[in-house]
Amino acid sequence: MYSMASIFRSLLLALLASHIAIARLPNIIFVLTDDQDLRLGSMQAMPTMRGIMHEGANLSNFFVHTPICCQSRATLLSGKYTHNVKSASRDADGCMHMNTSRVQNPGFWADSFIPALKKQGYTTGLFGKVLNKMDDYGCDGKHFAEGVDRSFIMCKIKFYGAHWTNFTATAGGGRDGGLFTSGRTPEDYSTTVLGNASLAWIRSIVESGSDHTPFFAWLGPHAPHLPSTPPPYKVDIALDDIKAPKDPMYGKLQEDKHAFFPKEASINRFDEWRIEREHTNRLKSLVAVDDVVRQIKEYLESVNEWDNTYLFYTSDHGYNLGQFRVDSHKTQVYDHNSRVPMIVKGPRVAKGSELPILTSMVDLAPTLLDLAAGGNDAKTVSKNMDGLSFAAALVGEQQQRWKGAALIEYRSIRKTDTAWMCRGGRLTEKEIDEYVSAYGYDVDSSLDEHGRPELCSSALLSSHWQSAAHIWQRHIHDGPNNTFAALRIIDGSTDLLYSEFVDVNNPRAWDFAEDQVNFRELYNVTEDYFMMQNVYDKAPLALTTALSQQLHAAIQCQGSDSCFTALAEKKNRMNTIITI
Repeated sequence: MYSMASIFRSLLLALLASHIAIARLPNIIFVLTDDQDLRLGSMQAMPTMRGIMHEGANLSNFFVHTPICCQSRATLLSGKYTHNVKSASRDADGCMHMNTSRVQNPGFWADSFIPALKKQGYTTGLFGKVLNKMDDYGCDGKHFAEGVDRSFIMCKIKFYGAHWTNFTATAGGGRDGGLFTSGRTPEDYSTTVLGNASLAWIRSIVESGSDHTPFFAWLGPHAPHLPSTPPPYKVDIALDDIKAPKDPMYGKLQEDKHAFFPKEASINRFDEWRIEREHTNRLKSLVAVDDVVRQIKEYLESVNEWDNTYLFYTSDHGYNLGQFRVDSHKTQVYDHNSRVPMIVKGPRVAKGSELPILTSMVDLAPTLLDLAAGGNDAKTVSKNMDGLSFAAALVGEQQQRWKGAALIEYRSIRKTDTAWMCRGGRLTEKEIDEYVSAYGYDVDSSLDEHGRPELCSSALLSSHWQSAAHIWQRHIHDGPNNTFAALRIIDGSTDLLYSEFVDVNNPRAWDFAEDQVNFRELYNVTEDYFMMQNVYDKAPLALTTALSQQLHAAIQCQGSDSCFTALAEKKNRMNTIITI
């Protein structure tokens, strides 16, 4: 028979345990896909993620700051714009012009959000692709990034035969494990490999006890990046019937745009076949990502951890499949390259909500740190970060300040127009590595007998570049004059894209000096959703001058206060309507 005292004691302990469980800091899962579009319908292949969208918030005006892999990922990790992370010059060493080296720029990683999460009490794990160049983050087997408990980073990024780190931090500050290369069996499909590794790690933390530390898991699948290899198991055959969208931009010649656009070749029947094939494979590769998320979700639900877990889902940039005649690539300033999915679910996030406030990649680091601290107190975030936390908006509270424009910058990694890479002269090893990285082909990067990348004459590319020679067309994907700084303005009264272009080969243009600008574009997106009519020459001088001044203030900003001032909403910007 139990005494009243023992019953009271049991109830008190249960109440305390419940309070501790409620007060425990949330887990965080961050999924960053590779080249996933928003405007081309990629979410059709992802029923789990569509369901999670209804559990949380869809950030419908989320932008990346640069439409290429390493530059974009650097802004995410650091919470800083590319002009505050860039290499010293075009020819300086870096990861697609970003100074992400822990040796040359130790502050890049030391001040990033992942070591900060570790200091806030999180157990941290990195799985899959993080940056395109990770030698001094463990991929050389010697140097390791501080603040990472589990390192399962993809070093050589492939769907099969990938190179990985496999290290676990020890209590004494050392590392157990080593490097390994996965094989080419179905079990070695890289999305499956990182999914299994991340789920096993999450299980080990959760099953260590009810008082386990909160975890942060970074999941970086290679999908749907070229070669967009589908998973080795059957997927819904209905995906074969989903056609690549032929929006008004598809196959459209753009004579009033910059650089190579006025001379792009048409999309012929061979191009259309390749585009459809790539689109289908992209969708199928994303099925595997959706499966990984589903398995982790089901496990966390089974152990009552899902409701105390934030899940962030986004991509490093969007994509082209025939838009403005660019058959297959990224690196463009327009919305189909800069808008990406941004889905967030977690504690206090309103189910099925849409947040139309303008948010962008540099805002993620301060937001994650706010949520990890258990609230939305801006004092938890370093003022050295350029972004602003949107944690308050996520949890239904008043956002104290917000910007009216997103800054987009791209320093082209091309010295010549891209199509020449496989048809021109000898290239440097650096150019070859960047080319292979940007295109994602699973081929060796050695030179052929002509001094060109071996991929130019490989069997894999024979269908992409060389077969059907009688209808082969030269599509340009990028080039030195596709170097730009831009403002994407959505501030309630205005919906604009303003861009300035320079030549990356010009040393004086590295910082977008005003007197080196060689082309400008302006789109009134309210009337021109697909950005097909450059109205710069029609716009009032007062407007274009104000836009240029704001842009140049933005590309010099440093820190959250300075960047907020440069990008804050401007009242009555368009007192003259720009007609198309």
